[in-house]
Amino acid sequence: GDILPVEISLYEDRSYDFKLKTPPAPFLLKKYTKIQKGATKGKNETVATISRDTLKEIAEIKMAEEARADFNGVLCGRATWKPAIKPFAAEGEKQGREWLSTEGKKNIENLNDALKGAKSWKDKLEIEE
Repeated sequence: GDILPVEISLYEDRSYDFKLKTPPAPFLLKKYTKIQKGATKGKNETVATISRDTLKEIAEIKMAEEARADFNGVLCGRATWKPAIKPFAAEGEKQGREWLSTEGKKNIENLNDALKGAKSWKDKLEIEE
């Protein structure tokens, strides 16, 4: 099975809720490259390689979570997330995160409207609730 972090909120009235998160990036890298564990000798040891397309797919999963998007459908293709590259690369992490929480989230909401009835990202990762 996949490793899924869970955010649990407990309330004084003894009720609770929880939110499933996407698997950690290192877990996804190992899963997609089909390796059991990472390098043991540090950065000078290569245990696997990954294609650009696979790396983009993992990044899309993580970026969607970062934007706090609970969305349906495809994992937001390049057209949805491509604009995030500029603020991250040119202006730094703070501006990149700001873009994700505003424009990135708006992109996801627009996509949600367009993809009513599509499958959840959890289906792509084979997650059962």
